[in-house]
Amino acid sequence: EPKTWNELLSNCDSLKGVGVTPFTIGTRYLWTAAGVFDYLNLRTNGYDVHNGLTAGKIKYTDERIRAAFANWKEMLERCSFVDNHASMDWQGGVAAFANGDAAMYVMGNFAVGAMKEAGLTNDQIDYFQFPEITPGLPMAEEAPADAFFIPSGAKNKEGARKFLAFVAHPETQTNWNKAIHQLPPNSKAEVGDDKFIQEGFAVVSNAAGLAQFYDRDAPAAMASEGMKGFQEFMLDPSKLDAILERLDAVQADVYK
Repeated sequence: EPKTWNELLSNCDSLKGVGVTPFTIGTRYLWTAAGVFDYLNLRTNGYDVHNGLTAGKIKYTDERIRAAFANWKEMLERCSFVDNHASMDWQGGVAAFANGDAAMYVMGNFAVGAMKEAGLTNDQIDYFQFPEITPGLPMAEEAPADAFFIPSGAKNKEGARKFLAFVAHPETQTNWNKAIHQLPPNSKAEVGDDKFIQEGFAVVSNAAGLAQFYDRDAPAAMASEGMKGFQEFMLDPSKLDAILERLDAVQADVYK
């Protein structure tokens, strides 16, 4: 398992040397590309800079963000992703992983089910934390949480509040998240014994910070254009300057 950026790149060289594409992905619905960007930015610049970007306080043309994209370009060149990823959804990206054409996937634990449905077993799947890029930088993680809300116009708010209390109860959280193979947000709930859940719990518990996900941390209008830019960059890194300048313009309009 690579612990550092250089170790990851070296692994990619070895994989390509035996005809295996290092990374699979499906970016048709864009958010998967955002996940890659999030980790590259978190590992290059840290949690505070990443939050500053999604909060509209740091420009996309900032040299720190350019540094994250420089690492992404190196990842595209040294590691590479499967061809035609822009035409596939995330489930489509699983196919190359399952048949051995690609070795790694920057993806959440929910993908394990799809991997097993594609014929893989626990013995054929493993997990490692996205490696360190900037030495000594505290390691923040992506940990988006699903939430329940009561609409302002709900007709039975009292019943809805009772339902939310039931959903939030530790026992409910334990049973629910064991069934869907996810981590419970209630600290008093029990974590399932699935090996991937256990590994994820250990990583999240020791994280320097938790980002939700680019399209949750940034306003919808910014996230939409940002994710288009991320996919465009993956397809043609030479367009970086134009992409970043365009995102600066969107940012200036969105965060008025």
